[in-house]
Amino acid sequence: MTWTVKVRGQSLTAETCERLETFEAMLARWSPRINLVAKSTLADIRQRHVLDSVQLYDYVPENTQRFADFGSGGGLPGIIMAILSTQFEPRAQHILVESDQRKATFLREAARSCSVNVKVISDRIETVAPLGAEVVTARALAALPLLFSWISPHMAPSAVAVLPKGEAYQSEVDAALEKWQFDLAVHQSVTEPLARVLCVTALSRRS
Repeated sequence: MTWTVKVRGQSLTAETCERLETFEAMLARWSPRINLVAKSTLADIRQRHVLDSVQLYDYVPENTQRFADFGSGGGLPGIIMAILSTQFEPRAQHILVESDQRKATFLREAARSCSVNVKVISDRIETVAPLGAEVVTARALAALPLLFSWISPHMAPSAVAVLPKGEAYQSEVDAALEKWQFDLAVHQSVTEPLARVLCVTALSRRS
């Protein structure tokens, strides 16, 4: 099947497309057993989940070497980002944090099947030693105030957090500003008109 999407203005290679299709098939096969994505979205995995994750790579700085994804669950966007790195940042390492052992098993199997450079940590985020990531992602994990408390210890000084959010994103931003200071760029989602992609930098707690 043809993938017409572009990343960083470039078409995806045949090998990248093959990896995405391998992952897509695994997600559809495993999800009914361990609830990786909502049952109502299984018929539209590509648009609702895969392409929704693919778009995040456009906000990854070039030469990024260390990614961290939290609450990785069904590999969205963690495995997707790792697949895209095989084409765009082949030396990059991807660390996926997922406390659910069944989902961690899926992530390891997906990484093996897709031949991507992924390390899965199957622990609670709060117990993981600082990862020093240059790019941090998390999808449908928590509202921003709590999410920031989880991801901030793992962000390198110049890191960017690339966070897909729904239409209520502004209320989350306002709540986060009460305890956090950060720079924010807001981008329109290409898969959902009311959704946004938030790019957060210079994240720190207010004193």
